[in-house]
Amino acid sequence: MIGGGERMKATGKVTVKDIAQRMGVSLSTVNKALTGKSGISEKRRAEVIAAAREMGYEVNHVAQSLSRKPINIGIIIPGGWQQYFAPIEQGMRYELEQLYQSNVGGEFCHIENSSDIAEALSLFENDAYDIIIYCPSLINVDERTAAIAADCKTPIMLVGADCSSLKSVCTVSIDTELSGKMAADFLNIPLGGSGKVAVLMGSKLLDTHISKTIAFIERACELGLSVTDVHETGDDPDTMARCIKRTYEKCPDLGGIYVATGSVKPIVEFFADKPREARPYIVATDVYDDVRDGMKRGAVAATVFQNQVLMGRLAIDCAYRYLVEKSSYSVTERKLSKRLYVTPHLFLPSNLDCFTSDDGNDYRKEQ
Repeated sequence: MIGGGERMKATGKVTVKDIAQRMGVSLSTVNKALTGKSGISEKRRAEVIAAAREMGYEVNHVAQSLSRKPINIGIIIPGGWQQYFAPIEQGMRYELEQLYQSNVGGEFCHIENSSDIAEALSLFENDAYDIIIYCPSLINVDERTAAIAADCKTPIMLVGADCSSLKSVCTVSIDTELSGKMAADFLNIPLGGSGKVAVLMGSKLLDTHISKTIAFIERACELGLSVTDVHETGDDPDTMARCIKRTYEKCPDLGGIYVATGSVKPIVEFFADKPREARPYIVATDVYDDVRDGMKRGAVAATVFQNQVLMGRLAIDCAYRYLVEKSSYSVTERKLSKRLYVTPHLFLPSNLDCFTSDDGNDYRKEQ
């Protein structure tokens, strides 16, 4: 044990040799304690870890990864709604490549419907994966899936949205409340605290859509705007066209529309033949092709970008750090946050092309 409780003040980085000399033990003992290997008592391991923490020892995770078994991550991604989930997967694959030298690998399981979630969870647990990442497409899962998840001994992370039926060690998602508030704030600039606005959401079964819509409505009301309609469209083009037609017929002086889902083309097409003064300001979601086209044509005023690539990268990074730092031999005492929010960006026609990186970082490349 370290006596006196004095913190070592080293001129350089604390090494394993420093710890061994301080404690009067062998290098082998310190290495075994810090890498989780057998051959020492748990009492001695705890003493070494306590000494390492007190002396400010920093773990070399790359070197440590070579002495432990590989970390295997199982990833469950819905097969549908690829405009949202494909960038998340892209970010995950990018981060897995960065962690390849750290002995970290991932396997993707693409499911077609909600009934496949239970099978995917069972598959990853039976194959002894260290953590499971699930990208929810629904607020809740069926009772069978919820029961399997509850009995699952493998930790589960959620990415992209919440799923209230599943217990997770961490959730990485867009800050949906901020997205809704930003959309309301933007529409209030031209409307000046008095005007009529409408919301078109995708599905009430999606946590992200509900949260963005509620936040928009609350913020719009605070600003003095009048929310005339809230439509659930299911991202179906015909449904979106019918919904906006009904709203426009009821409210021809509509000042703004928040499209809290990925599709915006039917809205742009509906107002294409209307006089410019009769067109409401439109705030879209993300930078999909039809959103880009609408902004370049001047039909979409702004879009709230959710940066799914960064979301995917953060998910893998958090899973890795959770598994490394929760181990009994971890020197650090940092705890994984229960929730990480990716901050949305507001894109205008002028900065629409600034986000061109494939890794989710906010910079612009020039050839």
